[in-house]
Amino acid sequence: MPVPLPTVLSVIALFHTEDGRYLMQLRDSTKGIWFPRMWCLFGGGVKAGENPVEALRREIKEELDFVPETFSYFSRVGYEVPDFAPSISHRYAYESRITQADVDGMVQHEGAGKRLMSAEDILSGKYPIIGPDLVILHLHLIACGIIPAPDPAL
Repeated sequence: MPVPLPTVLSVIALFHTEDGRYLMQLRDSTKGIWFPRMWCLFGGGVKAGENPVEALRREIKEELDFVPETFSYFSRVGYEVPDFAPSISHRYAYESRITQADVDGMVQHEGAGKRLMSAEDILSGKYPIIGPDLVILHLHLIACGIIPAPDPAL
């Protein structure tokens, strides 16, 4: 019988602008960090005793010195890669509309950079985006009508 894997919860912010761009973080290359020098959405782990929204508010404050007015639940992605990270991971995604003034006022404390990316940037492959976040971004692009939904007949 397989050994049960621990469950890891994390949260991400789908910060998007009115013109359809998404705020992305370039991960640094700190020793031992997962996915060094790849792009991701801002967020992080849920600590014991926190709910996902509390965790997201804490993480965004720590990473960007920013607290958005509201977050709306968007989706959750679950994944398991036992050979890479022996756990079952659940990544909760919350969306929030931001402005250029919000971005200009953010002070990044974690990561190697930040950038507003268009759908074209995200889909081009030019910027390596970590897998779970890319799935969430694709779902959001479809939900917003920016890219077409897959044809269910295919």
